[in-house]
Amino acid sequence: MTTALQIAGLGRYLPQQVVPNTQILAELGIDADLEALSGVSTRHRASIENGETTVKMAANAAMAACEDAQIHATDIDLILHCSAIPEQALPDTASLIQAEMNLSHTGVQCQSIHMSCLGFVAALELASLYIATQKKRCILIVCAELASVGLNPNDPKTYSLFGDGAAAAIVIPTPAEQSSQLITSHFETHSEHATAAQIKGGGTRRHPNTAHCLPEDNYFSMNGPLLLRGSLRHARSALRPFSNHLTNGLDGIDLFVPHQPSKVGLQAMEKALPAERMHTTLAQFGNCISASIPLTLFDAREQQRFERGDTLLLIGTGAGLTIGGALLKW
Repeated sequence: MTTALQIAGLGRYLPQQVVPNTQILAELGIDADLEALSGVSTRHRASIENGETTVKMAANAAMAACEDAQIHATDIDLILHCSAIPEQALPDTASLIQAEMNLSHTGVQCQSIHMSCLGFVAALELASLYIATQKKRCILIVCAELASVGLNPNDPKTYSLFGDGAAAAIVIPTPAEQSSQLITSHFETHSEHATAAQIKGGGTRRHPNTAHCLPEDNYFSMNGPLLLRGSLRHARSALRPFSNHLTNGLDGIDLFVPHQPSKVGLQAMEKALPAERMHTTLAQFGNCISASIPLTLFDAREQQRFERGDTLLLIGTGAGLTIGGALLKW
């Protein structure tokens, strides 16, 4: 269903500390070409001790998006939070973000969407339903990831791949005489690969207080080759709904804004999508999970790679395995 909505503002927060590969190698005590291994040259790392928590990063990105959209935070009537990992088990992180933004008095509805790397796009789809039914008119979507707390130092591939950061967007009904719209969105989940990217601990099956929960259960683990094979197997069916909505198929897309999974993952995308029309940020930010797509969208706008009226495809994969995206007329 096409929805007349517009991303009116974007914001981001990047932790102050920039970690180069030389520092990662020193921490791991190894000698390797990490950029060749993961495609990452630098990544940002949050400091919880200095106040760079998931909630504070999210609030900073959200306030920047409000400023960009030229609205006041009190104009927001829905907060959609979609980080892969919450700040704590309860309450919902979205309510903590509301408090951090000094919006407790407003009663603005808060909820979270858990679709790991595709969280931002899934939230955009939900926002379109609220706007289409006229239930909401000013929606904040915010992703914040503190991946560094869950990385296993005994796994150089994942330890060097991920970064911390936050990004946010303000979504509104399309203003009169403009043509912005969500053309379509599509997701499909192939659960035969559900355990290829996981954190075993933290839930009811391996609760931290139980004897059978081991320290390594609380680290992120990933079977990259299995995820890649699964993604490639289903890529064509996942892309078809987008090309079907365009007269010239994928040639009608001005810019592809993909999730930044890894060097190998981006190379696989380039087999199906034109590299010259793909915007990437993996080298400077790493894989920022749910924040990757909105951070990449922000960066592409900063580099003036698109303008109002252009057609964009936000696309990627997430743990589960879920493949999907959103086709936008910016």
